[in-house]
Amino acid sequence: MFSSKVPPVMSEPEHVVRKVFFRIASQPWLDHVVTALVLINIILLALVWYPESPAWSNAKEKLNLAFSVLYVAEVVVKVRRGGQSRRRPGQT
Repeated sequence: MFSSKVPPVMSEPEHVVRKVFFRIASQPWLDHVVTALVLINIILLALVWYPESPAWSNAKEKLNLAFSVLYVAEVVVKVRRGGQSRRRPGQT
């Protein structure tokens, strides 16, 4: 059911682009930055009052878009780090 095995350490890929993503995703500061972004985003989402000025509403929309782009960038970096699976559907 549950395994206490430590996952194998990934070796650095040979492809240049994957190597860049691997090095970025392997940095310990990346998780700290993402955690800080999540906390800042939570605080910004909690800052709600009525009536809300159009300037603040516009700023919140742009900040939410920026946070979304950063979250997608993090996912892309982490997915590209692992590379493509060579398994076919149905294989284990």
